[in-house]
Amino acid sequence: MINNISSWAEQLIIAVIIATILEIILPKGNSKKYIKTIIGIYILYTIISPVLNFISRWRA
Repeated sequence: MINNISSWAEQLIIAVIIATILEIILPKGNSKKYIKTIIGIYILYTIISPVLNFISRWRA
């Protein structure tokens, strides 16, 4: 259980670091807000993925 939580935390930290780097690199303009939205969805998926895995195991 602790291993699962630490693995999830590592994935979340890596996702946030990658998102931060991408936001720094992105040029200014109209496309930036769309790319930031996609990055936000990716981070949200990283946060929710353990719950989705638990639900899929529970149903099976």
